[in-house]
Amino acid sequence: MPEYRYVDVVKAAIDAGHARIPPLQESAIREFGDIISYEVQHSDWTIIEGKPLHKSGKGLEGYLDFCLLTRAHWLIPEVVVEATEMWLNPTLTAQGKRWREINAVLNDPIATNEAMASEAAKYGCRVGDTTPGTKPGTKPAPDPKNNPRDNPYALRADDPTRMDKIIKFLETAKPSQVNSMSLSAGCNIDGSPRARRG
Repeated sequence: MPEYRYVDVVKAAIDAGHARIPPLQESAIREFGDIISYEVQHSDWTIIEGKPLHKSGKGLEGYLDFCLLTRAHWLIPEVVVEATEMWLNPTLTAQGKRWREINAVLNDPIATNEAMASEAAKYGCRVGDTTPGTKPGTKPAPDPKNNPRDNPYALRADDPTRMDKIIKFLETAKPSQVNSMSLSAGCNIDGSPRARRG
């Protein structure tokens, strides 16, 4: 029994649109598929050695590039160069200026907000926050204010006066504070392990 294999030219055209770099807008890929569908109905495409070929002699990729010569709006607009320095030391004024730059390219406030949030996330920032970011791929510097090892009031295990400080605190502390301390340490007030429930 004979076997028939058909090349779906329209599907191949849509796949070519999705694979193209720089990328095309989704609406452009649908429009390109519609153009190819119309031309297939009018016998402008044929299959030679399993590959679609236009009557002009171009394959799908070549024909897509040919269509782009008169349809530059199909390309996704390249956003203004990323503002690395702005995210490393963000100010609200600079963020507003950046928003206007991106919106001038995208011309859509919702898409601009998403692009800003995405760009800020790359630097570990949030839009509207003035906390300095870090370059992508680098670790943020530790915050000395939140480093327990640099806290002069912290009780270190190697501190010889640690037990004296704890006893002095327990003599003056309220029972609720003592209970809270023991709960956070995972033991009873007398230091015995806390029984687990359920």
